[in-house]
Amino acid sequence: MKIIVIGDSNTKGEMLGSKNWTTLLSGLTGIEVVNEGVNGHTTEDARIRLTNGEINLNGDAVFIMFGTNDAVMTEKNKPKVSLSRYRENLLYFINLIRQTSKKPVLMTVIPLIEGSGGDGYYLSRHHTSFFKDISPRDWVDQYNDIVREISDTERVQLIDVWQYFLKKSGAEHDPDPDKYLIQSGMIDSSGTHLTAEGARELYTVVSHSLNAKKRI
Repeated sequence: MKIIVIGDSNTKGEMLGSKNWTTLLSGLTGIEVVNEGVNGHTTEDARIRLTNGEINLNGDAVFIMFGTNDAVMTEKNKPKVSLSRYRENLLYFINLIRQTSKKPVLMTVIPLIEGSGGDGYYLSRHHTSFFKDISPRDWVDQYNDIVREISDTERVQLIDVWQYFLKKSGAEHDPDPDKYLIQSGMIDSSGTHLTAEGARELYTVVSHSLNAKKRI
């Protein structure tokens, strides 16, 4: 079996090396994994790469995990990729993958650790004025909601990484899950990237998905 994975730094896993989830997936299952993740990329970047033929979809399945960078605010109320464009891009990916008779698999992103604004986590790098009406975590989860919606309407397999991590950390029903996510050790001090432990958990849920047909 051969799978292609497209996404951002949490797919690329450059800082984790052999401990990245894609490397574990290949090494522990024998599956050929082609990692097309690029640090900082959005669905818009991936769409350009796909249109230009920079990503070879020659595999049995294509796993898609974007959203954290798409949601980054560059101006007030102006994200890098709007929610509507994000939806368009995901549908473009799915249609393109299906045209090659391959299987698309959608993934939500890992949950954010918001922090207080001075502790190195998400709000330390993103001005709090952008989030007067909605928290960063709820904002990013709106992108996840589009992933979930498309999974249902297009009948695409979904790996809900966001919910899996919240449940695994014990924060599933807590309105302020930061402390649980920090204690879990799955997300690093940036609040947006996997640790080796988090990558191991992501490998676990992805490997289980290979034998599933529906949402995980």
